[in-house]
Amino acid sequence: MIGCGYRPGLGTLDAHGVSVATLADFLSSIMGRPVADKTGLPGRFDFHLEYGIDQATAGFAAASGSNPDDSRPTIFTALQEQLGLQLKSDTDPREHLVVDHGERPSENQPA
Repeated sequence: MIGCGYRPGLGTLDAHGVSVATLADFLSSIMGRPVADKTGLPGRFDFHLEYGIDQATAGFAAASGSNPDDSRPTIFTALQEQLGLQLKSDTDPREHLVVDHGERPSENQPA
């Protein structure tokens, strides 16, 4: 494969030239919650990851029509054993914008 990118499968991820930030984005999509890259690791990596479908990834599995019963390691264990990365729960204070009211715009008035 030329360039960079990843090819996800159900319970697998083949990556070529992928940053840890891109991996974090992928993990966010399969876990249904934000994952931030706090490793500080620069560069791009090639890797193959195999993980089980469990409660952490069940939303992704349901969207794919898969059964979440799997004997492979959890995504947490797979990341640590296969890639040497660790997922930790953390709070990350972020500013949020909330839309609490909406109206149709009025017609433009001449100036």
